[in-house]
Amino acid sequence: PEAYSVPDCIEVHRLGTAGSTGASLVATFRCLRRLEPAVCLSFLTRANLINVICGKLLGYPAVISERVNPSSHHARSLGGVAAGTMTRALYPRADEVICPSEGVAADLVHNFGVHRTKATVIPNPVDADELRRAASQPIAIPTKRPYIVAMGRLVETKNFALLLRAFAQVSPEFDLMLIGDGPLHEELRSLAQQMRLSHRVHFSGFVQNPFPLIVQAHAFVMASNTE
Repeated sequence: PEAYSVPDCIEVHRLGTAGSTGASLVATFRCLRRLEPAVCLSFLTRANLINVICGKLLGYPAVISERVNPSSHHARSLGGVAAGTMTRALYPRADEVICPSEGVAADLVHNFGVHRTKATVIPNPVDADELRRAASQPIAIPTKRPYIVAMGRLVETKNFALLLRAFAQVSPEFDLMLIGDGPLHEELRSLAQQMRLSHRVHFSGFVQNPFPLIVQAHAFVMASNTE
């Protein structure tokens, strides 16, 4: 099922490349060659790299958007080193690079060779009235005890394992609620069981409107490696 609804006026093309960079490049090139876009906007490293390559091959302006600090995001693994090398080679060749903060822009300029005139900072927007409306909606809370909440995809970079280990050392006064889903779901559940936290840690899965859970929490905590 789709996590977010898409207006009917938007045509969606699902490439189904199963996370393969090579397959993604081939499928994206074929799709964009057929669509002949006036401009292409992409998000996240792999899509950004592919967008730049296809833009040079097909002759359209490639606008990319980097959402995190690249120096922190590219791990010191073989794959991370390769991603960092590709970022240095291709990001400077994008027609425009959109960044959510001055810090991300500075990292791209100083460490990845992006010219400062190409780096445009557009902070993430916040619709305060909509957030208040969403937070006021009724929702079932899985615990009657005060709780701390964390939210994000259950993947390595979000470092929920660190959060669980830290939570095991704090006062038993609070529960912990993890909002989100991802490939580490079962591994994190197993870790919570190993640390005898199963009765205090609640895995809510993906929630379309998480704000009622957040607004009633004692605190929001983030253990991400890159944000």
